[in-house]
Amino acid sequence: MSKEKKLMKNTLIYLMGNMGSKLMIFLLLPLYTNYLQKSEYGYYDILLTIAMLVESIFTLRIPDAMYRWLLDKKEDENFIISTCVDLLKKLILIFSFTYLLFYRWLNEGFVMVYFYLLTTILVAFSQQIIRGKQKNALFSILGTVETFVFLSLNILLIVVMKYKIEGILISKIISNMTWVIFGIKEIKFSGKVDKIRSTDLKKKMLKYSLPLLPNVLSWWIMKVSDRYAIGIFLGTEWNGIYAVSNKFPALLMVFNTIFLMAWQESSFTEYGQKDYRDFYSRTFNELMKFQFLTALMIMPISRIFTELFIGEDFQIAWRYSLLLIFSNVFFSFSSFLGTIYLTKKKTKGTFLSSGVGAGLNLLINILFIKKYGLSVAAISTFVSFVVMYILRAVDTKKYIQLDVNVKELVLFTAYSLFNVFMITVLASQYVYAIFCVNFILFIYFNRKLLFKMLSKLKVDGGVVNVKLKKNF
Repeated sequence: MSKEKKLMKNTLIYLMGNMGSKLMIFLLLPLYTNYLQKSEYGYYDILLTIAMLVESIFTLRIPDAMYRWLLDKKEDENFIISTCVDLLKKLILIFSFTYLLFYRWLNEGFVMVYFYLLTTILVAFSQQIIRGKQKNALFSILGTVETFVFLSLNILLIVVMKYKIEGILISKIISNMTWVIFGIKEIKFSGKVDKIRSTDLKKKMLKYSLPLLPNVLSWWIMKVSDRYAIGIFLGTEWNGIYAVSNKFPALLMVFNTIFLMAWQESSFTEYGQKDYRDFYSRTFNELMKFQFLTALMIMPISRIFTELFIGEDFQIAWRYSLLLIFSNVFFSFSSFLGTIYLTKKKTKGTFLSSGVGAGLNLLINILFIKKYGLSVAAISTFVSFVVMYILRAVDTKKYIQLDVNVKELVLFTAYSLFNVFMITVLASQYVYAIFCVNFILFIYFNRKLLFKMLSKLKVDGGVVNVKLKKNF
């Protein structure tokens, strides 16, 4: 199978298993914005960002290293998993002890938040094991099952039982455990390893994973500095509005995340092979067109959807979504280039660009958000992601020189900024016309890619179904 066909096949498997579930999560927005107050939804959004940090710190990014080693196939699969599970036990003990230290500062949700964070850690490990074993179809179907459980419980607990934030947390804990329980049968290991060999492997993995922590911390600062600056200078209610604004960019991130899951595998296995430089360049240019044009479709949708379905208190959120959507295009480019660091096992390279981006984001928020309001948070995110992409584009040239279509990059950037302006100033009825134009552009510029994807779906649809049946 060619490099392109393998990448497309894996992307489609992740897409079929995750796209529906991610869209259903997006459709929860009307529920949250009509049943939760702005301050309550803002609190939940901050809790999500804290969970991301906790998962990274208390796993030491070992799940990422485990995935990398499983794909390398240079060590016995059972040995790798057993070593990481042994390390996981110790990390969970450290996490639990640390969490207990903060007991006096936590409210009645102490136990619930603990299990929410704990199950998040367990999911991170089990997901990377299944991906490392290259059971992509199983990974996708488990994601769908988990989301179905989460959505069903949200409706029951929030709408029927009026649990609000507690309802979301309970839903997430149970859906996380659903993922772990159904996936556990694929995590087969003896549990007995050579201590000397195991210690040596742990050192190698930590050497790979620890430099990823500052990168994650920088990313977390970029996310959280917005929230805390908003909370301090504008008030917690504005955090709820900003949380809704970020849900539309999250829709674009769905495409990016699905692609990157497939791309990581291709990057790890194809780097250094024949014509790999051309393969990387072609893939980046296709990603660039797809991301820009997807963003251009989501921009008018964010305003249309908000005005039709979102609670009145959150109506203003679409104004900040536009630039945030555009920002995530450049974040996707940075993520693509970040994979090169992971492939080369030069993970220290991710820190500099992320650190500069985080520092810039924090500085802009501190200096300007009080005076100019919520729009500064969106602008700081945009500037940070663009700078991060530029730094990585320059730095990764020492590993691989990509032939980026600069002309298309400049034209799409200019047209995207023009869209941000037009959607903001025009009356609602004209936004529908903008969507139609952008949809036509999406089909035209991505016609070859879409044709290949449709052809691949016809050919491999049966294969995927067979794989799913075998796993269940």
